[in-house]
This record gives sequence, structure tokens and C-alpha cells, in this order.
Amino acid sequence: MTAGPGGTSRGQHEEELFKRLEQRLDSLGLLTDSRSGRGPTERSMLRTLATRERPLADRDGFVQAHRGLARGLEALLLNARRAPTLSRRFGPLRALMTPMVALVANWIQLRHARVVMRNVRLLYALREANSALISPEHLALRRARAQMQTLWDMNSTQLGLPVFLISGAFVSGLFGLLRAAVTPAFGSAPVAAVVLVVGLAFLTLFATAFLLGASIAKMRIRLAITAPLEAVYRAVGSTTRPPRDRCYLVALVALALFAAVVVAIPTGVYLLARS
Repeated sequence: MTAGPGGTSRGQHEEELFKRLEQRLDSLGLLTDSRSGRGPTERSMLRTLATRERPLADRDGFVQAHRGLARGLEALLLNARRAPTLSRRFGPLRALMTPMVALVANWIQLRHARVVMRNVRLLYALREANSALISPEHLALRRARAQMQTLWDMNSTQLGLPVFLISGAFVSGLFGLLRAAVTPAFGSAPVAAVVLVVGLAFLTLFATAFLLGASIAKMRIRLAITAPLEAVYRAVGSTTRPPRDRCYLVALVALALFAAVVVAIPTGVYLLARS
């Protein structure tokens, strides 16, 4: 279906207005690097388009890189659910901290593994579509994509960490519960002090579990798949970066919890002194 003369005229008019706006922004120095083609994303897109005749940058190294990634995913997926060995300095708290740390580390590792499989599968599919039919590159990419699809299907379920645990709602919810418990106890200073100490202790435990879980997950991810994943992207010739894990995000949540404890201690002491 083709556009009529009126539609064509309107489209040309809108395009002309848009060009004038671009010229005006450029004269004012407000045109972004993205619009001028100088942004990092645009440069990456141009490099991808410049190599459209090569579906694989390193055909000989691609198969080996893919096998290395598969072995790394095996090491990560089969060991992700294993509980870490915490330091003896935790004393009797080791029994309580171990499952909490394992839950956080497990969630980060399994989620990152699935993100890697999804992104690599998409990359393989796009390069397969770009390769000549029945060429060596096409066959290698088709086989690798099918294998990655199988891995994805076999890991369709995972132990999830509730989303609210890594959001600000978790911190505000904990403070709400702490306030609800402390407020009735303000009639008795000793009871209020006990409730406050217990609440801050739980906050500290959660923060420690988040921080340790993120640290352990980062170490395991780096050990298992960081280098193989980079090798796959180099062999394919992708100009995009490999997907990043959530370790830093979880670590930031842990630091926010620690900061909440630091703020809550003098606040609680002040309220107890006034009660």
C-alpha cells in the first residue's frame, strides 16, 4: 500500500522541519553526539555494519571459544547452588548466615548465566542469518545456536530472589516494621532498647549477607565465564559488550543497608533518651 500525494507531502514537510530543528540545535551546540553519529553506541553500530560481509571475525577460533563458554557455563550452573564456606569468625552465626549468603549468590549466578545464554543465543541467530547458506560459518553458527537453545531450555527455571529484596522498598519496609515494633515499646525504655538492638542486628545481618553473596558470586562468575564469554564476542566480531552481572547492584543495596544502620543508631538513641 502506497501513500497518497497528501501523505507524501506531509512526510516531506515533517522531515524538513526536523532538519531545521537539527540545524538550530547544532548551531547552539546542543546536538548530542548520538545525533551526530559520534556517540559510542553509534560508533559500535557503524563498526557492526562495516563488517557485514564477515559473519565471524575468527572462524577457526569460534568453535573453540564456544566450547570454552559451554564448559564455563557448566562449571557455573552445576556449582551455583553449593553453599559457600564462610569464615569461622562468624562463630555461631555461620549456621544462620550460610543459607542467606547462598541464596543471594545463587540468584546472581543463575540470573547472569541465563542472561548470557539469552544474549549469546541472539547473537548467534543474528550472525547465522547474516551468513551465506550452507557456508562453514552458517553451519558453525547454526550448531552453536542450537546448543545454546538447548541449554536455555534446560535452565528455564531458577531459584529467584524476590525483587523487593534488591529494591528500596525492602529497606523502607524494614524500617516500617522496626518503627511499628518500637513505637508501642516507647512506654518502656528497656523494651524499646531491646527491640531497637534486635532490629538493627537483623539489618546488619541482611547487609552482610548481601555483600558476601555479591562478592562470592562475582568471584565465581569471573572464574567460570568472564574470559570465555569475551573470547566468544571476539571470535564473532561483535562490537557490543558482553552482558554484565548484578553483583555491583546487590553490593550497593548492602551498602545502603549499612548506611541505614549507621543512621538508625543515633536516631534510636535520641528517641530513647527523650522517652
